[in-house]
Amino acid sequence: MIILYKYFLAFGAVFIAFPSSAHYVFENSKKQFWWGGAFRNPEPCHTHQPPNSLHNYWAQFFRWHNHCTNLLPNADAGDRQTVQSNIEVILNGSKSTDSDGVIVGYHWRQVRGPWVKLSGSDKMLATFTAPDIQQQTMLVFRLKVQDDGQAENIDFVSILITPKSSFSKKK
Repeated sequence: MIILYKYFLAFGAVFIAFPSSAHYVFENSKKQFWWGGAFRNPEPCHTHQPPNSLHNYWAQFFRWHNHCTNLLPNADAGDRQTVQSNIEVILNGSKSTDSDGVIVGYHWRQVRGPWVKLSGSDKMLATFTAPDIQQQTMLVFRLKVQDDGQAENIDFVSILITPKSSFSKKK
């Protein structure tokens, strides 16, 4: 019984001291503890002065206070291109951005048109050789980007392939 009493006193002291060191936030005329963020929609990234030295440690340990909501990256597969048959085409995802981190992954995939072999489909820049065709053909590629918080977004780009003119074939 004495052992249980000691544990009760130890944990009771923690729970009694904890609220007294809590940081109050006035939001919509309501007084809330700083850990109230766990029970409402997370806010975008923000910084503030922690109410005590253990705030960040315990907040991360229990994951109750989200200082940063991971925003979606902005995927940008580049502008539409028009190229001739048998020309190397570069798909450029370098304009993709992430406002609250960095892009850590790129994945290109063809979604329309005659199949072409993509080189560097997991890189910012992917390439392929335009197929030899007899009439104009549209190819569509999807770029999926992933940021350092595992959020993903996609964008599409169209590539119009035109046959080589008869003049250029005679050369």
